[in-house]
Amino acid sequence: MTIFISRLGADVVSAHQIVANLTSLFYMAPLAIGVTSSVLVSQSLGANSPETARMATYKCLKFCICLAVFVSALLYFCKYFFVGLYTSDLDVIKVSTYLIGFASIYHVFDAVNCVGSFSMRGYRITFLPMIIYGVFLWGLGLGLGSILTFTDYLSPAPMGAAGYWTAITIGLTLSGIIVGLCAVYVARAFAHGHKVWLR
Repeated sequence: MTIFISRLGADVVSAHQIVANLTSLFYMAPLAIGVTSSVLVSQSLGANSPETARMATYKCLKFCICLAVFVSALLYFCKYFFVGLYTSDLDVIKVSTYLIGFASIYHVFDAVNCVGSFSMRGYRITFLPMIIYGVFLWGLGLGLGSILTFTDYLSPAPMGAAGYWTAITIGLTLSGIIVGLCAVYVARAFAHGHKVWLR
C-alpha cells in the first residue's frame, strides 16, 4: 500500500505511514496472543487432550476480541493524541485522523485473523489461511484498493488513500470472519473426534 500511495504526495504518505505504524504497534498484542494460542493448542494435542485445545482456542479468541475492541476504541477516541506524537503538521494530522477511522475498525478483525490462524497452525492447518489471505488481502485489498484509489469506476471520484484503507478494511473483515469461524470449527471438530475437512 505504501508504495502505491506514494503517488498521492508527501502529506498522504506521511499520514498513511503514521496510521500504519500505530496499527503495527497495537498489532503486537494480538500477535502475542496468537503465538500463545498456537503453543497451547500444540501442547494440548501433544498431551492427547483435544478438549483443552478447544478451550485454549476459544479463550484466546475471546480475550483477543475484547482487547482489540478496547484498543480500537482507545485509538479512535484518542486519535489526536496519538497522531500528535508523530507530527504537528495540520495537513498530515487531518489525513491521519481520518484514516484512523478505518484502522480502528479493521484492528478487531485483524486480531481475529491473527489468533485464528495461529490456533489453526497448532492443528497443523496452514494452507487454508494462506489462500484466504491471498484472496482477501492481496486480491481484494490491493486490487479493489487500486480501483477505488486511482479511478472513478466504483465511486464518483478517486478516493485517494481512503480507497486502499476501505478495501483493506473490507478484506480484513471478511477474512477475519472466515478465519475465526474456521478456527472454531477446527477446535470443535478435534474435540469431538470428527474428521476435519480443512486438512
